[in-house]
Formats: sequence, structure tokens, C-alpha cells
Amino acid sequence: MPDIKLVLNLLEKIDVKLDKLDVRVDHIDITLAKQEISLDDHIRRTELLETWSRLQDNEIAVVSSFMDNAKGAMKLSAAVGSILLVLIAIYSAVK
Repeated sequence: MPDIKLVLNLLEKIDVKLDKLDVRVDHIDITLAKQEISLDDHIRRTELLETWSRLQDNEIAVVSSFMDNAKGAMKLSAAVGSILLVLIAIYSAVK
């Protein structure tokens, strides 16, 4: 039969190791909680950036459409001006 003191000593060592393990698990839980908060912040910032990016894309599309219309208006003005110049030249030649 094992010596009772030896068994008690082994049980005490097991208890100490369990206490140390419990402390380590507590530290892991704290770290995990901090990382979860950090992840939540990261997700929130990412969603904000994605929303901002979509808004910027929409604004760029509006500006691009405006620029296309402005280019069309400038071409139309140039064409009308050219036609007027030709008509003025013909009128001057006929007169």
C-alpha cells in the first residue's frame, strides 16, 4: 500500500499545477476578450470604409457622367460655331 504522505504530496503537487493551469486559462480568456473587441472594431472600421468607398464610386460616376455631357456640349458648340463660320463666309462671299 502506498505511503499516505507520498499520496498527499502528489495530490498537493497536482493541486498546485491545476492552480497554475487555471491562472493560464484566465489569461487566455482575457486575451481572447481583448482580441474579440479588437476584431469587432476592425469589422466596424472595415464596414465604414466599404460604405465610404461605395459612396465615392457613386460620386465618381456622377462626375464622370457630367464630364461626358460637358464634352458633348463642347463638341456641339464647336460644330455650331463651324457651321456659323461657314455661313458667314458664304454670306460675305455672296454680298
